Amino acid sequence: MVALYIVTVFLSASLLFMVQPMAAKVILPLLGGSPAVWNTVMVFFQAALLAGYAYSHGLSRRLSMRAQVAAHVVLLSGAALLLPAVLPAGASPPADAGPTRWVLGLLLVMVGGPFVAVSTTGPLLQRWFSFTAHARSHDPYFLYAASNAGSLLGLLAYPVVVEPMLNLREQAWAWAGGYLALIVLVALCGVWARARRAPAGGAESPRLASASSAGEPVVSAAGSPPARGRWCERALWVGLAFIPSALLLACTQHLTTDVASIPLLWVVPLTLYLLTFIIAFSGRFAGSLRAWSVAGALAAGAIVVMFIAPPTTALDLILGGHLAVQFLLTMVCHRRLAACRPAAGRLTEFYLALALGGVLGGAFEALVAPAIFDRVIEYPLAIVGACLVRAGWRRSRQSPGARLLSLALSTLPATVMLLVVALLGAIADRSATVYYSEGARLAWGAGAGALLAVLLSGRRVPFAVSILLLLLVGELEKARTSDTRELRRDRTFFGVLVVEEDHGPNGREHRLMHGTTNHGYQIMEDAFRALPTTYYHRAGPVGDVMEAMRDRRTRVGVVGLGSGTIAAYARPGDAYTYFEIDPGVQRIAEDPRLFTYLPDARSRGASVEIILGDGRLTLAARPEGSFDLLLIDAFSSDAIPVHLLTREAVAMFLARLAPGGLVMIHVSNRHLELAPVVARIAESLGAPCLRREDSGDDGVRYSSEWLVLGRGPGTLEPLSLPESWRPVPLEPGDPLWTDDRSDLLSVIRW
Repeated sequence: MVALYIVTVFLSASLLFMVQPMAAKVILPLLGGSPAVWNTVMVFFQAALLAGYAYSHGLSRRLSMRAQVAAHVVLLSGAALLLPAVLPAGASPPADAGPTRWVLGLLLVMVGGPFVAVSTTGPLLQRWFSFTAHARSHDPYFLYAASNAGSLLGLLAYPVVVEPMLNLREQAWAWAGGYLALIVLVALCGVWARARRAPAGGAESPRLASASSAGEPVVSAAGSPPARGRWCERALWVGLAFIPSALLLACTQHLTTDVASIPLLWVVPLTLYLLTFIIAFSGRFAGSLRAWSVAGALAAGAIVVMFIAPPTTALDLILGGHLAVQFLLTMVCHRRLAACRPAAGRLTEFYLALALGGVLGGAFEALVAPAIFDRVIEYPLAIVGACLVRAGWRRSRQSPGARLLSLALSTLPATVMLLVVALLGAIADRSATVYYSEGARLAWGAGAGALLAVLLSGRRVPFAVSILLLLLVGELEKARTSDTRELRRDRTFFGVLVVEEDHGPNGREHRLMHGTTNHGYQIMEDAFRALPTTYYHRAGPVGDVMEAMRDRRTRVGVVGLGSGTIAAYARPGDAYTYFEIDPGVQRIAEDPRLFTYLPDARSRGASVEIILGDGRLTLAARPEGSFDLLLIDAFSSDAIPVHLLTREAVAMFLARLAPGGLVMIHVSNRHLELAPVVARIAESLGAPCLRREDSGDDGVRYSSEWLVLGRGPGTLEPLSLPESWRPVPLEPGDPLWTDDRSDLLSVIRW
């Protein structure tokens, strides 16, 4: 009957990881694509998971086995009355207050009860199994590996199977069916546990055997430490869960913004995170903690080089390196968690500590770090933290004073290297760069030697300190050797914004960067300052439409501000309205020391207004017929806000047009074929649609792909657009995206 328990925990974990994206997708069209929506949803589910684990712990400590089974089946059955998880009738966000509380309340009504009930199942079933007379009842943690395997399946199955096949209402009913099956399985597990109960209470008294092939002991309930020692043990559990959680989110943010914005890339770090749990708690297949620690240390040493490599150099190698270090260091933490897991008598307490650590790690990354750091410092800090908790392979018996001296001596080469690079940087400011380059290579060689020496010493604290120093040196190296000058750096809720100054063939140039994405570019010399650049060049698609609508484009709406480049087309009397979600972008675009598109447009007599908020929501609040031309360009590199490319969204865009008005949608993307999506929507709405693909011709005019849609039949015919504007050929399988169904996998350029 072990298979019954494995199937049950597997199903419960799969349901948990399927309901999260499903619920978020229900709410998304109501609140737009703001990251705040996703972060609020994640905070809710992390808090709900913590509540479920707290319930499991309290139930297992206070009730008998028979009462536990009865109470849990009643809880699951009661929560089933709240299914299916569909949007309540009349639900709408508040117009005069922040939506955070509303989102939390809506999630609580939609899925709160069933989610908490399902989240309790894993710990409780492991506890029940420990009471049985089964040969493995003394160590039920192998069921945790099965639980994480179910989580992994749910994570991968949603975008690959569930989302393409079912709309949201069908998904809700399918999830409800899985939930009802779970109730039956849980009841059978409870009956079997009571029938096979061990005479002496199962596995509460025996001490667990060694946890791994390396011989790491497991702390058990028998002979447990005193109160002070137990609190230290709990703090260790929380810390070992905190570091991987923070590392997961920090690595994901770094990869998707500073390395490559690839669709669904965020799934890969989360998959590796779950995989480490499966391996760490799989028993005989978990491997040695010290072996994982050595591998993690080597990966941490190698990642230092990755931090100074240009983002466009060896992209596959850079992605693989960061994913490898995330996997190996997470594996170190989770393997150590498995090594110090308690006996079954404290199992629910152990999982409660893990949930708390996960919540704190996520909160640190999502809430604390953006408030205290102006760049993604939390990622290197998480790497250093993982290096600190790895197992050393040389045990020191030195006195505290001798250990301090050893630490100083071990880190001395890296410290000297840091000072040398700083000195060489100061020299480089007053002399030729070649001296610094040669000196920097010498310093890096010394630093590599220091790192190797500390690594071979097997002492984790000196090694972690050396990694930290090397990462600091990497930042200095990038800053000193960069060809650009940083004018401003802002970190907002939505990411890190950097304005850089460079010198090109036409003089000074300013660029607004978000990770590797260019959000605006202006030549600051007077002769070129009014030139629209990048995707908005006069010889490109935007220039075509602007010229064709010269006599009837006085009211222009733009979703996505950037540096305000489109305002270069503004004439006296024109009204330009921007819809921008990030206040940091507005501050930068309005600063004439950084970009002058908006101030220059106002000085020419145009009206320029910026409305903060999600583009879909704020635009929907405008009256119908408000604009002659509407440009949708709110995409961040290759990460697209899907809610702006659904049938409902495009219908709303068209409704905001005056008679004869046009909508332009920017669909340039390296990884997704978006033109057929928009063309299919236009076809379903009876709106004419044309596309132009522009290859660009120099560093000022970028390659781009735009579509133009008219409000009704014949709208595009009076325009004198070049022959390069052509209809989009549609295939029978091209998808029609709606708020109820959209599928990124179907449009990926494989």
